[in-house]
Amino acid sequence: MDLNEIYQPIREDLEKVENELRRCFPVTNNFLKKINHHLFQAKNQGKRIRPALVLFSTRLSTGKTRTNSAVISLAVALELIHTASLIHDDIIDSATTRHHQLTLHCKYGNQVAILAGDILYAQAYNLLSAIGNPEIVKIISKAVEKVCLGEIEETRRRDLSNPLPLDLEEEEYLQIIENKTASLFSACCHSGGLLGKTGEEEAVALKEFGLNFGFAYQIVDDYLDLFGRKQKTGKSFTDLKESNLTLPLIHLQKFLTLRNISLLKNHQVRKLLLKYKILDYIRGKTKNYLTQAKEKLAFFTPSVCKDSLLHLTEYVYSRKR
Repeated sequence: MDLNEIYQPIREDLEKVENELRRCFPVTNNFLKKINHHLFQAKNQGKRIRPALVLFSTRLSTGKTRTNSAVISLAVALELIHTASLIHDDIIDSATTRHHQLTLHCKYGNQVAILAGDILYAQAYNLLSAIGNPEIVKIISKAVEKVCLGEIEETRRRDLSNPLPLDLEEEEYLQIIENKTASLFSACCHSGGLLGKTGEEEAVALKEFGLNFGFAYQIVDDYLDLFGRKQKTGKSFTDLKESNLTLPLIHLQKFLTLRNISLLKNHQVRKLLLKYKILDYIRGKTKNYLTQAKEKLAFFTPSVCKDSLLHLTEYVYSRKR
């Protein structure tokens, strides 16, 4: 199933989220309108998986098919936080494109991009404070802290490397992606469940579902950077160019005497990954995380939203972008 089919039960709510996203960035002059359009109204936008996880998790907890304004605000806040983190991440990585368009800092400069990201964080916390649930604010604040810690650790290792952090082990890589990616997915599901008034055991299950889902999502993302089609993913061998040693490259390094993987041509890297059956390991690792994610949904009775979350795990494994 593609995302349009998976999102069908929450389509109306996602449209509300989209409308709110376009209203969140201040547009007091034409320049700010252009930034708003670049972030939230351009043709190529993100997949909105984080808001979808919030909406599905809340409905899974309540059993209701309609959501209130607080749930929409939570979904919007988490997408704003994600967008802000990407703006800052792109500056750190000197990335030039995202979603097949120029990154914000390439179009308007670093200073404007940094401040735009700051505005999005501020708007997100305005929305969260209005919800009036301190526990949710605490969960999301902790996730944002982890995102920053993950970025700092990745940047530190990249700066110390020459040019790749060859000493990076799988356990350390997993800690980085837990912080940078999985923690926010976990916060989406956990906070969505809490807003849906779920029980403690179910809330923890949703938290763990999001965490395992996030691990799998990032590992597949790293795979697509090496084997995905640039026309679909918008990137190709970006991690290698930016000296980010991802799970496939960590395992490839063990088979090579060459100290600098980045000296290899792209087709050589792909050939070696296949030769040493590293992709089989990556697929097995991804399936393991997704299996653990699915097991966490056993706490919930059968429903359309439960099915949608299960379909979403299958989408992650088979996605092409």
